[in-house]
Amino acid sequence: MIDPFKNILILDLARYHIMKVMQNKDLVKTELPLAKGFLEAYLKSVPEPVIPLKTYAMGLLVRVNMFLGNQEQAEKLMGEAKALDPYFSRASGVPILLLFDPPEKISHHYFSFFSPF
Repeated sequence: MIDPFKNILILDLARYHIMKVMQNKDLVKTELPLAKGFLEAYLKSVPEPVIPLKTYAMGLLVRVNMFLGNQEQAEKLMGEAKALDPYFSRASGVPILLLFDPPEKISHHYFSFFSPF
């Protein structure tokens, strides 16, 4: 059974397809519809994503729609994202969930700053 609390992994799949396009612009018509599908699936996932990650995904979806020529849809989505969080992340990397833990929660998550990317 799939753990519903691992829905953030869907964002990694979307980013994978977006990064493929960044490396080869000829793949726009094949990879971006896949990325769009994963982003839409993430936004509909249960439990509902926390606001910062939801708006981050919406921001990625805005870029995908713009590349696919859906300007009206992209502008509408950008308005919705800004209404939820005017300062949402526009970075290429997915913000880690550790950022959204309450201050009193002790995290036992290990990660290294020596990763190559």
